[in-house]
Amino acid sequence: MNNKLLGLFALIGAPFLCINTYIHVPDPNAHVYITDSLSGFLDLLYISGWLCSMIGLRRIGAMGTDRFGRISTIAILGSLTLANLWNIYEMILPNHNTLLYYVLDSFWPISNVVMIGVGIAVIRARKLTGWKRYVPILCGLWLPITILISFTVGDMAFAISNGYTIIAWTLLAIIVLTSKVPADEDEYMAGLEIRVL
Repeated sequence: MNNKLLGLFALIGAPFLCINTYIHVPDPNAHVYITDSLSGFLDLLYISGWLCSMIGLRRIGAMGTDRFGRISTIAILGSLTLANLWNIYEMILPNHNTLLYYVLDSFWPISNVVMIGVGIAVIRARKLTGWKRYVPILCGLWLPITILISFTVGDMAFAISNGYTIIAWTLLAIIVLTSKVPADEDEYMAGLEIRVL
């Protein structure tokens, strides 16, 4: 799959976390999130778009080829895949009260934390230039910033958090959509090969 297609899928998926929260949070001040098959589906679209962005960044070598970059790449792809398994679980058996359900659900916040590492790897690798270099860390900081604003701005936190999500993940998709993969992709991808030691 080429980066234009990956970027397009990522662009389509970017707003779905926001859409989902507006549908499934009846009262933002009550901190109640209703989950059902539809929420699982909308979250699947969002995480799938995020995965497309990460695959696209990997293809252009944005995280670098050093050990930290390789570990960040594996960690984000793995945690997003597990978060998407929860989304599928949620679509089939919403609110299923099992250990597996809760373990898979934990990969949502874990993915956000791992994204901070991805952002740091992208900054260190210097493969992206200008504003593009800082977008992955902007995505990674979404969770801590959302937590911070929920304590500081009260009623506006819900709208700010949702706006932040759309902007950050749309910018991430645009980077993938507009970036070129190195001409000799096979050789370049070999440099990203996972090494245990």
